[in-house]
Amino acid sequence: MIAGAVNSSNARSFFKKYFDSHKAPVLCLEPALTTNRGATSQKITGLKEKIVEKDIEQANIQLGWLIPGASSKDTIALKLFREMLRGGMSFPLFQEVREKRGLCYAVNASVCRYSDAGDFSIYIGTSPERVKEAVDVALDVVWSTRNRTDLLKIVKNMMLGKIKLSSEATSDVLDRALGDLARGQEPKSFSDTLREIKEVTIADVESSVERHLAPEKLVKAMVIPRKDHAI
Repeated sequence: MIAGAVNSSNARSFFKKYFDSHKAPVLCLEPALTTNRGATSQKITGLKEKIVEKDIEQANIQLGWLIPGASSKDTIALKLFREMLRGGMSFPLFQEVREKRGLCYAVNASVCRYSDAGDFSIYIGTSPERVKEAVDVALDVVWSTRNRTDLLKIVKNMMLGKIKLSSEATSDVLDRALGDLARGQEPKSFSDTLREIKEVTIADVESSVERHLAPEKLVKAMVIPRKDHAI
C-alpha cells in the first residue's frame, strides 16, 4: 500500500527497480490425484514422520498434506473445508477432539497456499500419553466431515459475510490483491471472490478431501517432551 505524493507511474518504477530482480521461478508442482474412498485413520500406510525432543511438558503435533496451488479448484474447496472443521467452538474439530473427549488443550486447522503448491494441516497440542488417540480422532473427524452439507452452508455464509465486511477497508482489499499477485494470479474482483465461494459444492469438497487428504498421504511432525520419547 502506498500513500502520499506518488502516482502510479512512479510506483511501478520503484517496484521494478527494487523487486523485479527478486522474482522466484514458477514451479509446476501438482500433487498426484488419487481417490481413497472409505479409508479411515486405522488404515494409514507409509506414514512419514519427524519427531523432535525438547525440554517441554506438552506434545505438539502437526499433521499435514500436500495440496495443489492457489488457483486450483480443489484448493478453493479445501479452504471451505478448513472452516467446516474449525469454524468455531461448535464445529467438529474442537467438539470431538477437545470438548467431548478432552484429548487436547489446543486444536486447529489451516491452509497455506502458494502459486505452485500448498499444504493443509492440523495442529494438536496435548499431553504425551494421549498423542495417538488425539491424532486418530482428528483424522476420523476429517473423514466424517467431508460430506457435511449443513456445515458447508454455514461456512459459506460466514465467509461471504467476512468478505463483504472486509471490502469496506481499503487495506484489506489491497492485501487480498497483493496475495493474488504474489501467487502469480490476477487480483480477483469483489464479485469474483464471492462467486468463487458460492460455486463450491459439497461434491467438490468431498472429492477434494478424498483426493488430497487421503490417510496414506499424511505426514506428521511432533515436538515432544524429552523424557517421553517412546509414545
